[in-house]
Amino acid sequence: MTDVNHREERLLSWLKFVSDPEGKAVMDYLKSITVNQVASPPFDALYLAYQEGRRSIVAEMQRMAAEA
Repeated sequence: MTDVNHREERLLSWLKFVSDPEGKAVMDYLKSITVNQVASPPFDALYLAYQEGRRSIVAEMQRMAAEA
């Protein structure tokens, strides 16, 4: 299997998941604990880096869903 075929299969699986009501609920939850979460003072640099990493993963998941 080529990398392109593997990526297409992963994308199709992902699209099936996020189009399902349970998948949408999972994405809403992930957004609520990452993208929609606001850090409050005092700001710890390590925590902010950790939070940004989590946000970037969820953003990539959203980007994949929007690709189709």
